[in-house]
Amino acid sequence: MRIFLHELRKLLRPVPLLAALLLLFLFERGPFDYYLSTLPGQSETGSVLEIYVGWREQYGTTLDPEELPQIRQQLDALYAEADETIAHWDETKWAQWASFSDAGVTNYAEYQKLLQELPQNTRDLSANNVAALLLDSRTDFLQMRINAVKNVVEQYGFEKEGLLSAEPSGSAEYARGMQIASNPEIIHSLLYSQLIYAAQESAAYLAAVLLLMLAVIVSPRLVRDRLCRMPQTQWTTRTGRKLSCYQLAAAIAFSAILSLGIVLGYGIRFCVNWHVNRFWDCMAYAAAGSQIPWFDLTYGQYLLILAALLMAFGVACGALMYFLSRFSGNYIAMLLKAIPGFLALAALSGQVFPLCLYFGNRLSGLSGMPGTEPAVTAAVLVGTLILARSAARRDGRQELL
Repeated sequence: MRIFLHELRKLLRPVPLLAALLLLFLFERGPFDYYLSTLPGQSETGSVLEIYVGWREQYGTTLDPEELPQIRQQLDALYAEADETIAHWDETKWAQWASFSDAGVTNYAEYQKLLQELPQNTRDLSANNVAALLLDSRTDFLQMRINAVKNVVEQYGFEKEGLLSAEPSGSAEYARGMQIASNPEIIHSLLYSQLIYAAQESAAYLAAVLLLMLAVIVSPRLVRDRLCRMPQTQWTTRTGRKLSCYQLAAAIAFSAILSLGIVLGYGIRFCVNWHVNRFWDCMAYAAAGSQIPWFDLTYGQYLLILAALLMAFGVACGALMYFLSRFSGNYIAMLLKAIPGFLALAALSGQVFPLCLYFGNRLSGLSGMPGTEPAVTAAVLVGTLILARSAARRDGRQELL
């Protein structure tokens, strides 16, 4: 244990850790911030999310057919709010803002007509400014909220009316659609579809930065020992010949700990900002239509699967970096091996997480088998662990040069 802890501490050198933290900081200022904060809190998605949170509290995990008239009443109330906003806009608007009267709009029906005509009048700046009034934060994204509620009313029971007639009757997606259409718990699930896509995209970006951080931290440590000629000294003793196994265990343990920390830290932030606790026990499908899942999963179970896949990629990266570094005599050689290794894992994770466990994922589309994404991830994890273990055993039997 003492040797293992010593090898683990050797991975915690300041320069690689600072470089990894810098990478995390840079990534967080881009895609992470968008999916963790901006999208659920400062955009039209956040306004729609609040509507779904209210529905979840009022109707439970599903929107039953007898509850649909209440959604129609809510849509009528939003129409009335739009008419009221347009009628009193000139009394409340800021001086620098456009006015509905600039385009001759006096009610919501005329505003809808303006939106329909807008694509043919792309050069009309005044019409564009008026159209934007109900589309942005000045009216709390009123048009987006109307569209969301209207979509639920119009697309309710989508699988029965739309998908089943559009897909070939012998396809796997058609068969799965039939199963969903016959299960009210799934087809009526009150889950906001953006929660599914946001989780998938967040996991994909998080996997990329996690793999890069592990490559930066794990790879140099083992090469540094070789540059300091530590193996020649260690191999003269029986315990020293087992040091490669301790180094492998330390690399895997560090990768698992870092992966767990990243998943927990950003996972908690994601859950808080997206109100995941409200939707944890909803089925991973949206009543207004979404991509078709291969399996019957709750949203909470789906998030746990994504977290497990992230952990698996993290451990696989640590094992792969260990394996590649054993055959690198200097830092240049290490980079020439570590960069392609990182890119290969990052490219694979970029195929696993988008639409993971849903129809439309590239890996499951190529194989035609459900669960291809976890199977591929497990194969990569096992393969990298076998490679790393074989390299450690090889070092233990190697003769001094």
